[in-house]
Amino acid sequence: MMMQAAQQGDVETGRQAQQLWETSLAKKKGEEQALSFDQLYLLSRLIHFKYGHYRYSDELRMCAGEVILNRMASPEYPDTMEKVIFQKGIEDEVDEAAFSLCVSPSRNCVRSAARLLQGERMLEPEVVLETHYPSKEIYAVFCDDLLGNTYFYKSEHPELYKAGND
Repeated sequence: MMMQAAQQGDVETGRQAQQLWETSLAKKKGEEQALSFDQLYLLSRLIHFKYGHYRYSDELRMCAGEVILNRMASPEYPDTMEKVIFQKGIEDEVDEAAFSLCVSPSRNCVRSAARLLQGERMLEPEVVLETHYPSKEIYAVFCDDLLGNTYFYKSEHPELYKAGND
């Protein structure tokens, strides 16, 4: 229900669905973790904003969303999703005006965001940079003859990530 509300840009229904899910999980006392609708919706919108075109792969969508989560967990970046997404002066800065028009993310983008928020990962935690041009030591690259290439990079400060990997 939350995923459908995210696709439709229906914030009120999404938040109600989150409350119902949290209530259900509390009764089950299982290991499943509740999702925040607001995070699901914001991450879905970002993934759609950057990689909503049908030619882009779900793997690329996952990687782009994971960069946001990696930044949130990093000491180099802000710790909230909104601050990370709209951070000024970074290589892949998001145009807020254009982003505000992206209110109905595709099913694939919502699904990718949900998978990430439920803990699925494809990258190492220190992969925090994404660009459309090559530079330094490339961690991963996604190529498309029509839409161009996307490059992913690890932080220039790997020492900040050692403790979490030991």
